[in-house]
Amino acid sequence: MGFRKRRGSHIPVYIDDAEAEIPTNNVSWTTHIEATTKKAHRRLNFLTTLGKFSVSPTTLTNVYRCGVVSILSGCITARFGNSSIQGCKKLQRVVDAAQTVAHTNQPP
Repeated sequence: MGFRKRRGSHIPVYIDDAEAEIPTNNVSWTTHIEATTKKAHRRLNFLTTLGKFSVSPTTLTNVYRCGVVSILSGCITARFGNSSIQGCKKLQRVVDAAQTVAHTNQPP
């Protein structure tokens, strides 16, 4: 009896009558970090707009927590552990900018 992995084809998964694409291991952390920073920048833009309208600091802090921190805290240990120094600096710049706009020093 052999317990070797067989290189066979997988059973296709269908979502809404369309075959789902099988992910590959070619995804790099750089691509993931760039997508995360783009999403965080979009929410940071919203936070900046609220700050221009003199919204209360409590509201800015809540938007910061719900909008920016929720994105950055997902898999943060894996992201920082496996990413390059450039990627870590990009994420840290987003956090610093969001904290400046929200007038808070809370970690993400």
